[in-house]
Amino acid sequence: LITSPNSMPSYQDSANIVLKNLNPSLPHGLLLMVNGSEQNLFSSFSAANPGGASQFMSIATGDGSLMFGVEDLLSTSKASDRDFNDLSLQFTGYKLIGT
Repeated sequence: LITSPNSMPSYQDSANIVLKNLNPSLPHGLLLMVNGSEQNLFSSFSAANPGGASQFMSIATGDGSLMFGVEDLLSTSKASDRDFNDLSLQFTGYKLIGT
């Protein structure tokens, strides 16, 4: 899934995006492109980020879905507020395997 800011919902709004054909035997991750620059990506795999910074926080919702909170600024920088609420992504209908 690749999406642009123009296809994202407005502030405090939501959208449903259907993910198809994910191979359950492979690991999956999320990438956030910052300011449209392919040279400035944040990954849900912390080891792939500058300094090993955590940019995504997984949050269990209690209804079987998984939510990710995203920090839009490098979380190890002084500019970051580390609130992980700049973008929220919720995945439903998937069985989580492992931890």
